Order: sequence, then C-alpha cells, then structure tokens
Amino acid sequence: IGILSLLGKKVPSSLKVFLTALAVIDDLGAIIVIAIFYTTTIAFVNLAIALGIWILLFVLNRMKVQNLIPYLIGGVVMWYFMLNSGVHATITGVILAFVIPFGDGGENS
Repeated sequence: IGILSLLGKKVPSSLKVFLTALAVIDDLGAIIVIAIFYTTTIAFVNLAIALGIWILLFVLNRMKVQNLIPYLIGGVVMWYFMLNSGVHATITGVILAFVIPFGDGGENS
C-alpha cells in the first residue's frame, strides 16, 4: 500500500481502496484466529457478560449517546471479562470499534 501511494496518480484509486480493505480484513481474520483457536479453555459466563456489555454499548450508540465516559467504562469492563473468559482480549478492541460513536450525532452520523 505504501508503494502504491508513492506511485500517486498512476495507480487507480479503486485499486488502492481494494488493497486497503483486503489488508484490514486479513488483519481482522488473523486476530479472530488467534483469539479463538489459541484459547485453551473458555469461560462462557464471562464471555456472555462481555457480550451483554457490547449489546448495551450498541444500544447506547443507537440512542446517539455521544458522551465517551460510558463507552470507556464499558470498554474496560468488557476487556476484563473477555480476558477472564479465556478468549484473547485483543478481540475486545476489534468488536468495541463497532459501537464507538463518531461524528456529531446528527442525522448522517
């Protein structure tokens, strides 16, 4: 991707977008494989609590709550339960990114 950006206008932007998306999906796949398949035991209660916190944060996002304090507290607590579930805690950051608000909370955010 770095070499493509050095080439500038000679490379179509659609190719740059495709390769960037491919790199992101590849990295997410690697994180998921590490989180799931390199786990020795899974504590399903802790995993369910982490999922419940994620659902709560998702609802807050849909309600357009822009204050970051609930997301920070929820993220730390979710990380704790994910860590204690046996699943690698890195996955918390990946799934937490889907519920963090961005924009001004307007109609198009």
